[in-house]
Amino acid sequence: MTAPLATRTQVLAHYRPLRGAIRRVLRGAPLICTEAEVTRAAWLLGLDPADPRAEPDAAIEMLADLSLFDPDASGRRAIDRFAAARGARGPATREDRALARRMAQTARFSVFHIAARHRAAGLWLEDMLDGGRRLWLVDEALETQRPGLTHLAMRIFDAGPYHCGFGIVAALDAAQAAACVLEQQMTGEPPFGPRFAAALYAAMLTRTTPERATRPPRALGAPRPGRRRPGTG
Repeated sequence: MTAPLATRTQVLAHYRPLRGAIRRVLRGAPLICTEAEVTRAAWLLGLDPADPRAEPDAAIEMLADLSLFDPDASGRRAIDRFAAARGARGPATREDRALARRMAQTARFSVFHIAARHRAAGLWLEDMLDGGRRLWLVDEALETQRPGLTHLAMRIFDAGPYHCGFGIVAALDAAQAAACVLEQQMTGEPPFGPRFAAALYAAMLTRTTPERATRPPRALGAPRPGRRRPGTG
């Protein structure tokens, strides 16, 4: 039976061991990625595909995220292989395997509005690409280190009593978040298509280390040109 999560102490006592398990999964999972998956992720990020791992830590984290979650042409993802793998190539324990499956099955990359602080711990987010659906996110770093942040894009998963992130947070302003919502309304698909995370990560890297970008990512500030509303024209 799950312990009640009514106070900050109770929430953090539940969250901190879970966070450790998430880190174990995210450390082990990239080892199952193929060279093709890493090369594709490097290309999406504008990194040197010949040596994509010779990059700053932030770029490596994004490279690992896309290598795991970006599907190939057949829709297969490395994270699904890792969650199902046994032995040295899979999760270390039964609990980590269950967590990896949950992460793979419920992961979602979206744009969120920070609506309020949760009364116990964490934040109430509104998923702007899912009709404003409200969810509880527990993330100590985000809760304490991002004063003034109102909108963000990130990958999250349903951890059971609350949601957790994967560590990469793209800060957005209200206009950028609204542009993402508008594009989805106009096109019926996520902003920048199915590789929304890749487009945002590439934009983040270009802003912080422009000399490393081999090709410019699409601008985030406005919807893509040339797209029509469904059912028009």
